[in-house]
Amino acid sequence: MQLLSVWDGLGARTCLGMNMAKAMVLVFLHRLTTTYNWKVIDSDSSVKKWALFSRLKSRCPVQVTRINNRKDVTATRGSQ
Repeated sequence: MQLLSVWDGLGARTCLGMNMAKAMVLVFLHRLTTTYNWKVIDSDSSVKKWALFSRLKSRCPVQVTRINNRKDVTATRGSQ
């Protein structure tokens, strides 16, 4: 059984930069999850109904801090 993506079957009129945009989002998410630590500030998990979607009442605020033990690739490239 083949799994279909949301983007399958759109035909010839799809955005030409769609694959590049998907790749950029993947790179962004990879860098965001591997370069930063996440800590939930308000752990209230109560849910409120908002239109068609459910939403956390606290809106899940997080504190994001950079991991300091990684080398900054842009800093090492600029010094060469």
